[in-house]
Amino acid sequence: MPAYIAGFSLLALCFSIASCRNGSSRKTAGYNDSMVLLTIKPIQLQNGWGYEIFAGNKLFIKQDKVPQITGTHYFLSREDAKKAAKLVIEKLKNNELPSIDTLELQKAGARYN
Repeated sequence: MPAYIAGFSLLALCFSIASCRNGSSRKTAGYNDSMVLLTIKPIQLQNGWGYEIFAGNKLFIKQDKVPQITGTHYFLSREDAKKAAKLVIEKLKNNELPSIDTLELQKAGARYN
């Protein structure tokens, strides 16, 4: 099972728990949930860039190559990796599976080799 699917299940559980709590919610940088703060960490690889997404202080998604493309491809820059990771976070915010395709990467301007 891909790591992002297992991580998605964990995040869904956190959403369920959060919806049952009656505390106040706070807005966090780019994500609105009282329990989980998603942050992006671009990672430099030997042949390009990838990214990690953390839920709180736990690694949630590690993408060390461009997803959904046959073969091994990398993002060209730190900013390209961040653009892709932001797409994933946006999908999570919309309760969608966090997979992204080449058309979405192209629209976001995330370049890769």
